[in-house]
Formats: sequence, C-alpha cells, structure tokens
Amino acid sequence: MIESLWSGDRWQRRLRAAEIHSLVVQHAGRTECAWFRRHGGDDRPVNLHSVTKSITGSLAGPDRLDLGSSVLSHLPHVTVDDQRKHAITVEHLLAMTSGLRWPEWEEWGGYARPMTGSSDQLRTILAPPLVAEPGTAMWYSSGSSHLLGAVLRHAVGHTVAQLAEQCLFKPLRIRQWRFHADRHGYSHAGYGLSLRPTDLARLGSGLLSGDLVPAEWLRQCWQPRTYTYPHVGAYGWHWWVDTELGMVFAFGKGGQLLALFPAQELVIVMTGDAYGDATTPLRLIREAHAARSTP
Repeated sequence: MIESLWSGDRWQRRLRAAEIHSLVVQHAGRTECAWFRRHGGDDRPVNLHSVTKSITGSLAGPDRLDLGSSVLSHLPHVTVDDQRKHAITVEHLLAMTSGLRWPEWEEWGGYARPMTGSSDQLRTILAPPLVAEPGTAMWYSSGSSHLLGAVLRHAVGHTVAQLAEQCLFKPLRIRQWRFHADRHGYSHAGYGLSLRPTDLARLGSGLLSGDLVPAEWLRQCWQPRTYTYPHVGAYGWHWWVDTELGMVFAFGKGGQLLALFPAQELVIVMTGDAYGDATTPLRLIREAHAARSTP
C-alpha cells in the first residue's frame, strides 16, 4: 500500500497545495483514512466529471449489450451523413475508437465543445467526419460515453442514472447522489455524476468485491488496449490502467479520482479543485509510490 500518501503533516500540506479537498482510502472494504481539507470535514456530493465514464462502462456489460452490435442499430431515430458510421459498434464506444474526429484533449482544451449547448447531442456527436476506420485509433471522447449511455437506455429501457441507482447505489445504501441529463432525458454518461467522496470509495470497494458488477466484465474493462496518452496511462474499456502500479482508475476534471488496486484490495479516492491539471491526483499517487520504492 502507499501509506505515505496519507500519513504525516507533510502529505497533508502537499494535498492542500495541490488543491485536493478530500482523500479517502479503503482497504478490504474498511476505511483507513478520510481526510478533508476544510475544518470539520466536507463529505458532500462532488461533481465527479469524467469519473462518470468508468461507472457507465461498468454498467455496459454483455449481459445488457451486444458489444458487436452497431451503435446506430440501437438509435434508429438518428440519421448520419456517411453510411460507414453504421460500422461503429458498442465495443468501439467502450474503447473510444469510433474513428470520428473528436479532438477533446487537443484543440478543444479538454472540453467536449460540440456537445455544449447542442439541442440534439446524439446527432451532434455523430456529425464529425470519420478520420479513421472504427476500431483502429483511440481519441478521448465524452461523446462516445454519451452515445454509450443512450444505447443502454434504448437497449434495456433504463437510463444510466436508473441503472446506477438500481445496481450500484441501492445495494450500497448510497442515498446522496445526482446524475444530470440532457434535454432529451439521456444521462450525461460521460460527466454527469455527483457523489460524496466516502460513497465513491464504498463504490470502489463494491466493484472490487465482485458483488455489484460481474468480475469477469471488469477484468475485460481493465485490460490495457490502447496507449494514445502515455502521460496518463493505457486505456481499456472506459477505464484507465497503470500496469506498473497495478492500478486501474477513473479521473475527471478538477482532480477527481477513483483508483483501484485489485491485488491489494485497495481503493483511493481524491476530489478537488485542481482545474489547472486534472492529472494532479495521479501525480501524487505516483510520487508516493516512487518515495516508497526508494531505498
């Protein structure tokens, strides 16, 4: 375990300087640390931003979706300008390999700009041109997550928010949560979930236990598949992977993090206002790991 991340005044000062507002650690389902920057604690729902993507991916297993099915077969009301887009499958959405031009982390500066203010987000997401064959190249895409949520709704008759409540929150008795939706009622499956830090840690422990989501599905999601962003890690199916640390993780804008260490039954959660660099929690964990490994 990376105990130096949460022990001693030095790391509390480091967390404060990095604009981290909370740190929650669970080991084998038991809380080892619950630190909050503000006096008296601040365990209230936080917008998790892109951590939401991994929750969505965890709910999109083969018991609900045919991964090889065409995305557009689930969305017959959505028209496209290029028939090759019918080749985009559910698996391509999970891996973010649709082939659609989507420079969210490049020229759009980390924002899914075409979706902002759109009156029809599904059509907007599918409107960009294909710049690669589906399945051949990965670009980070909140649009893919939103499409995945829409496909789930049409395939099983429930929104991502409803599935999360039924399959994740109710079994864990999580009552304080919010899941925003677009004007058509589709859950913002890429960035719409808010949870308390302690409840996010409980959710992480629940995922590790195998009681909430089939363990085999999570193992598939946690397989590293593409390496487009080496400064972050490998990408699986809506989860990030750091093979050196044995860590799978979800992170979002502002320093929101859910990190799982399956071999150690360890969960680390951070939330914050580190909007200058969303990877700040990852850097802290890697620094702590490096310090632990140094003789």
